[in-house]
Amino acid sequence: MENIGAQKSRVLWVDFAKAFGIWLVIVGHMTIPSHLTQFIFAFHMPLFFFISGYLEKNNRSVKDEILHGVKTLLIPYVILYLLFFVYNISIVQHFGTEQYSGGYPLKDLVVKPLVGMFFGIGRSTHSSTMLNVPLWFLVGLFCTKIIHRILFVIVKGNIDYYILGIGVVIIGMFGLKFIKLSIPFSLLPAVEAFPFFAVGNILQEKNRLKTVLKNRLMSIIISIAGFVIIFIGVIYNGKADINYFIYGKDALLFYILGFVGIISTMCISLLYTKQNWLITTFSNGTIIILAFHGLLNGYIFRITSIFGLEQTLLLVFIVSVLNMFIEIIPIKFIQRFIPIIVGGRK
Repeated sequence: MENIGAQKSRVLWVDFAKAFGIWLVIVGHMTIPSHLTQFIFAFHMPLFFFISGYLEKNNRSVKDEILHGVKTLLIPYVILYLLFFVYNISIVQHFGTEQYSGGYPLKDLVVKPLVGMFFGIGRSTHSSTMLNVPLWFLVGLFCTKIIHRILFVIVKGNIDYYILGIGVVIIGMFGLKFIKLSIPFSLLPAVEAFPFFAVGNILQEKNRLKTVLKNRLMSIIISIAGFVIIFIGVIYNGKADINYFIYGKDALLFYILGFVGIISTMCISLLYTKQNWLITTFSNGTIIILAFHGLLNGYIFRITSIFGLEQTLLLVFIVSVLNMFIEIIPIKFIQRFIPIIVGGRK
């Protein structure tokens, strides 16, 4: 998830939107009613691709884009994945390998997880195991950025031709939909998410956000109305999941709801006009939260179960907020001492 880093002038609405988005990621990966899961999945990943497009610089060559993506996305992906690989081996060695079927513990414990890392998709296959599913986003975003850069170079920065290129990518997406293969490097999600990234980049290129909704009350009303529209829309369209290349019953509705969620989030985020260190920390630490929130949720819920607490929506809310606050410590530590894990961002 792209970070603003040490920009002289932070894009404050982006900070708030990323903090809100990563909170939705945490909640969406908990056990909650299906209609809430569908609501969150309708726009939380589109939001991050949109933000990444908005922050994308258009003055890099394809080669520079690849090198930048390797540094800021792929290296963090590999390091974080290998941390979970070591953790997984340690836990399994401690508690035994009975859970591994087929009598091939080495294959299940070592080979398939490593294949899963190189495969770079957010799910396991018959020949690979993805140890940390949310990390697919880093690989998928890398591919999306390369698609954007190649297209941007081809059209020589012409926005009209670029918009036409978005349509070509969408048509290509439907062609890929019929391919019953596990295409590596999260390329399918990258193609599906590209329109969100591209529109974000166009808005940044055209500098259109300066004139968006200055009336606070109107921003709140539009935001609430948008979220209501999403809630109603997913009743028909069902669950969309970019990771699994699923857009629900209707692809057009998937994109409409995604952009409605982005607009609704922006309306609220644009009200955030004074920098707060907490929001900034969450924004800069999205990669860390992305990687560790599932593991931390598991441990927190184990503790709550000892006290006999049922996993209600109230408890989910409390745990999600607690999760984010706990992760402030590793975020600050990693940014100061091991910034390579977050792509050199500080």
